[in-house]
Amino acid sequence: MRGQKLLNDSSFNIALDEVASDLNVSKADLVRIYEFESSLDPKAFNPKTKRQFPTGLIQFTTRGLGCKYRLSNDRKSYRFQGGDYEWKLLKKPNGDRYIQKGFKGRGTTLNPLDIKKLDGTQQVYLSRDYFIKNGIRAFKRQPTIAELYLLVLFPKALNEADDYRIGTENSSGQVINTPDAHGIFAKQNPVFGGAQRGYVTRGDVVAYITNYPFQFVNRDGQIGCRT
Repeated sequence: MRGQKLLNDSSFNIALDEVASDLNVSKADLVRIYEFESSLDPKAFNPKTKRQFPTGLIQFTTRGLGCKYRLSNDRKSYRFQGGDYEWKLLKKPNGDRYIQKGFKGRGTTLNPLDIKKLDGTQQVYLSRDYFIKNGIRAFKRQPTIAELYLLVLFPKALNEADDYRIGTENSSGQVINTPDAHGIFAKQNPVFGGAQRGYVTRGDVVAYITNYPFQFVNRDGQIGCRT
């Protein structure tokens, strides 16, 4: 399921309610993030940044999942190594597992190819684990849509000034802040308007996501309504 059908699914809405309450975030903002990243499609894949294998509701990447990969001998498939999310240990806010014992992953930890096997409800719970790993518990108030999105796009930019130029990260998760890295990010993310000048600032991202015309949430925060 995807899009409006996913929003109409009772299990998906239960997960949204539980995760929004647990993280102290707006349920509507969670839906906005999922829509902006994947059009509410758990199977979504972005071919523009293949090396990070962006997949699923929030475009989980090798960086976000903490895993590395290498090409197999036939050069047609990938072997993933390591990762931060051991799927047998992942749990809902109430302590129940959300990936059952019969799940057939490619290893003990999740990688992007495993993510495609998870349905929308499971990915909502996984996004909770992602947000926790990236520091959402540090908020003493409800984060804005822009702050929530920065945690998905580039967590390092969250506490920077609006003129901070967003770069890239290497395979070890180290931020690269050079003109070349700024240019790569700008070209990979042209929606933020920095491709011609060669960089995207934190302020560019905040302005764009704050004013984005979402399809599935209106400006009053009503889910399932067009803006």
